[in-house]
Amino acid sequence: MHTSNTLKLRTRFRHLASAITLTAVGALPAHADNPPDNFEMKVVGDAAYGQLIQNGNSEAAIARLDGITTRKAGAFFKANNLCVAYTKTGELSKAEPACEQALELISADGRIAASEKRMQRDFRAMALSNLGVLRALGGEYSLARDHFTQALELETRLSAPATNMAYLELKAAQAVSRR
Repeated sequence: MHTSNTLKLRTRFRHLASAITLTAVGALPAHADNPPDNFEMKVVGDAAYGQLIQNGNSEAAIARLDGITTRKAGAFFKANNLCVAYTKTGELSKAEPACEQALELISADGRIAASEKRMQRDFRAMALSNLGVLRALGGEYSLARDHFTQALELETRLSAPATNMAYLELKAAQAVSRR
């Protein structure tokens, strides 16, 4: 999959050797005719040091994000981008609470204006998909599939949930064929 501003990280996990492509919100959708060759995680590129993560400086983004407190509006961006940065650096035990917090934050606020509902669905799908990638990398394939399915059911403009589901299914099929 080719998008602008992509980064790849070869992971060393026994259960699922994969790559992660990081893209900002608004990336081009995946093409169905090209099978995905990696998982895709989304950062909010113009908030919470997302641009640093996209440019390969996850450690710098983590250092800056860990030390700041944000207003409620920015808390989701911080949690989501920490989720991706920690996952990218292989710190899955730190990524998990950040990914879960991002999902909680975007799911909890019921006072969203009708004009912003679509954006909220996009961000919820982003959080679910990122959490699904984390679960897959940790070997929790059933949970990953559940998160990707929930993200797909939101019917957003994001390509990541479909890309990630396809890659998870590809890996599952490859595992079955090796038996």
